[in-house]
Amino acid sequence: MKVKQNLFSKNVSPLFFGVLMFLIPLLSGCFDQSTFPLTRTPLESEQHQTESTEKLISQFPYLQVLDKACRELPIFMDVKPERKSISKNNDEIFYYYRLATPVSDVYEAVRSSLTMKNWRFVREGKGIWEHQLEFENDEITIQITSGNFGESNFGTTCRDKKRFR
Repeated sequence: MKVKQNLFSKNVSPLFFGVLMFLIPLLSGCFDQSTFPLTRTPLESEQHQTESTEKLISQFPYLQVLDKACRELPIFMDVKPERKSISKNNDEIFYYYRLATPVSDVYEAVRSSLTMKNWRFVREGKGIWEHQLEFENDEITIQITSGNFGESNFGTTCRDKKRFR
Protein backbone atom coordinates (compact mmCIF):
# COMPACT_ATOMS: atom_id res chain seq x y z
CA MET A 1 0.00 0.00 0.00
CA LYS A 2 1.42 3.34 -1.04
CA VAL A 3 1.51 6.02 1.66
CA LYS A 4 0.79 9.55 0.58
CA GLN A 5 3.61 11.94 1.47
CA ASN A 6 2.70 15.21 3.05
CA LEU A 7 4.20 18.63 2.37
CA PHE A 8 6.81 18.19 5.09
CA SER A 9 8.30 14.97 3.75
CA LYS A 10 12.01 14.52 3.03
CA ASN A 11 11.40 14.80 -0.69
CA VAL A 12 10.43 18.47 -0.52
CA SER A 13 13.43 20.71 -0.79
CA PRO A 14 14.36 22.90 2.19
CA LEU A 15 15.03 25.59 -0.39
CA PHE A 16 11.36 25.49 -1.34
CA PHE A 17 10.38 26.24 2.26
CA GLY A 18 12.95 29.03 2.46
CA VAL A 19 11.58 30.66 -0.67
CA LEU A 20 8.03 30.17 0.57
CA MET A 21 8.84 31.69 3.97
CA PHE A 22 10.42 34.66 2.19
CA LEU A 23 7.63 35.24 -0.32
CA ILE A 24 4.62 34.97 1.99
CA PRO A 25 5.54 37.95 4.21
CA LEU A 26 6.79 39.93 1.21
CA LEU A 27 3.61 39.45 -0.79
CA SER A 28 1.37 39.98 2.21
CA GLY A 29 2.96 43.36 2.95
CA CYS A 30 4.62 42.39 6.24
CA PHE A 31 7.95 43.92 5.20
CA ASP A 32 8.57 47.63 5.22
CA GLN A 33 9.09 48.02 1.47
CA SER A 34 11.22 51.15 1.87
CA THR A 35 13.92 49.26 3.80
CA PHE A 36 13.83 46.07 1.78
CA PRO A 37 16.82 46.02 -0.63
CA LEU A 38 15.04 44.32 -3.55
CA THR A 39 12.38 47.01 -3.74
CA ARG A 40 14.73 50.03 -3.79
CA THR A 41 15.46 52.02 -6.92
CA PRO A 42 19.16 52.35 -7.82
CA LEU A 43 19.15 55.91 -6.43
CA GLU A 44 17.55 54.75 -3.16
CA SER A 45 20.14 51.97 -2.89
CA GLU A 46 22.98 54.46 -3.35
CA GLN A 47 21.44 56.79 -0.75
CA HIS A 48 21.04 53.91 1.69
CA GLN A 49 24.64 52.83 1.08
CA THR A 50 25.90 56.38 1.68
CA GLU A 51 23.82 56.76 4.86
CA SER A 52 25.06 53.41 6.22
CA THR A 53 28.65 54.40 5.45
CA GLU A 54 28.27 57.79 7.12
CA LYS A 55 26.79 56.12 10.20
CA LEU A 56 29.80 53.77 10.45
CA ILE A 57 32.22 56.67 9.97
CA SER A 58 30.58 58.57 12.82
CA GLN A 59 31.03 55.56 15.15
CA PHE A 60 34.73 54.78 14.60
CA PRO A 61 37.61 57.27 15.03
CA TYR A 62 39.91 55.46 12.56
CA LEU A 63 37.21 55.79 9.86
CA GLN A 64 36.90 59.49 10.70
CA VAL A 65 40.64 59.85 10.01
CA LEU A 66 40.22 58.13 6.63
CA ASP A 67 37.17 60.24 5.80
CA LYS A 68 39.02 63.44 6.64
CA ALA A 69 42.02 62.47 4.49
CA CYS A 70 39.86 61.81 1.42
CA ARG A 71 37.49 64.72 1.96
CA GLU A 72 40.35 67.24 2.26
CA LEU A 73 41.76 66.52 -1.19
CA PRO A 74 41.79 69.63 -3.39
CA ILE A 75 38.85 69.93 -5.78
CA PHE A 76 37.04 67.07 -3.99
CA MET A 77 36.77 69.01 -0.72
CA ASP A 78 34.27 71.43 -2.28
CA VAL A 79 32.05 68.76 -3.84
CA LYS A 80 29.64 66.41 -2.12
CA PRO A 81 30.21 62.81 -3.23
CA GLU A 82 27.37 61.27 -5.21
CA ARG A 83 27.90 58.07 -3.27
CA LYS A 84 29.99 56.70 -0.41
CA SER A 85 30.60 53.09 0.47
CA ILE A 86 32.83 51.08 2.74
CA SER A 87 34.64 47.78 2.26
CA LYS A 88 33.30 44.70 3.99
CA ASN A 89 36.34 44.71 6.31
CA ASN A 90 35.73 48.38 7.18
CA ASP A 91 39.27 49.30 6.13
CA GLU A 92 38.54 51.31 2.97
CA ILE A 93 36.12 54.13 2.20
CA PHE A 94 35.10 54.73 -1.42
CA TYR A 95 33.78 58.05 -2.74
CA TYR A 96 32.24 58.67 -6.17
CA TYR A 97 31.99 62.09 -7.82
CA ARG A 98 30.69 63.72 -10.96
CA LEU A 99 33.19 66.47 -11.83
CA ALA A 100 33.42 68.80 -14.81
CA THR A 101 37.08 69.57 -14.01
CA PRO A 102 39.56 68.10 -16.52
CA VAL A 103 41.41 64.99 -15.32
CA SER A 104 44.82 66.66 -15.71
CA ASP A 105 43.75 69.59 -13.48
CA VAL A 106 42.40 67.25 -10.79
CA TYR A 107 45.55 65.13 -10.77
CA GLU A 108 47.88 68.12 -10.75
CA ALA A 109 46.02 69.72 -7.81
CA VAL A 110 46.02 66.46 -5.82
CA ARG A 111 49.65 65.65 -6.61
CA SER A 112 50.79 69.15 -5.62
CA SER A 113 48.78 69.19 -2.39
CA LEU A 114 49.76 65.72 -1.17
CA THR A 115 53.43 66.19 -2.06
CA MET A 116 53.52 69.41 -0.03
CA LYS A 117 52.04 67.48 2.92
CA ASN A 118 54.81 64.85 2.65
CA TRP A 119 52.69 62.06 1.17
CA ARG A 120 54.69 59.64 -0.97
CA PHE A 121 53.75 59.12 -4.59
CA VAL A 122 53.38 55.34 -5.09
CA ARG A 123 52.28 54.81 -8.66
CA GLU A 124 50.35 56.00 -11.66
CA GLY A 125 48.28 53.55 -13.65
CA LYS A 126 46.84 54.24 -17.06
CA GLY A 127 44.51 51.81 -18.72
CA ILE A 128 41.98 51.85 -21.51
CA TRP A 129 39.08 52.64 -19.18
CA GLU A 130 40.65 54.45 -16.26
CA HIS A 131 43.59 56.45 -14.98
CA GLN A 132 44.74 56.20 -11.38
CA LEU A 133 47.18 57.89 -8.99
CA GLU A 134 48.15 56.43 -5.63
CA PHE A 135 49.76 58.14 -2.64
CA GLU A 136 50.55 56.98 0.88
CA ASN A 137 51.83 58.05 4.24
CA ASP A 138 52.62 55.76 7.17
CA GLU A 139 48.95 55.09 7.95
CA ILE A 140 46.82 55.70 4.86
CA THR A 141 46.81 54.96 1.14
CA ILE A 142 44.82 57.28 -1.14
CA GLN A 143 43.85 56.39 -4.69
CA ILE A 144 42.31 58.86 -7.12
CA THR A 145 40.76 57.27 -10.18
CA SER A 146 39.17 58.80 -13.25
CA GLY A 147 36.91 56.49 -15.17
CA ASN A 148 33.29 55.50 -15.56
CA PHE A 149 31.55 54.59 -12.30
CA GLY A 150 27.93 54.68 -13.39
CA GLU A 151 26.95 58.34 -13.27
CA SER A 152 30.25 59.29 -11.62
CA ASN A 153 33.53 59.97 -13.39
CA PHE A 154 35.94 60.13 -10.44
CA GLY A 155 36.50 57.91 -7.47
CA THR A 156 38.68 58.29 -4.41
CA THR A 157 39.61 55.49 -2.05
CA CYS A 158 41.14 55.89 1.39
CA ARG A 159 42.59 52.75 2.91
CA ASP A 160 43.77 52.16 6.48
CA LYS A 161 47.13 50.44 5.93
CA LYS A 162 47.15 48.84 9.39
CA ARG A 163 43.77 47.18 8.95
CA PHE A 164 43.92 46.43 5.24
CA ARG A 165 44.25 42.73 4.47
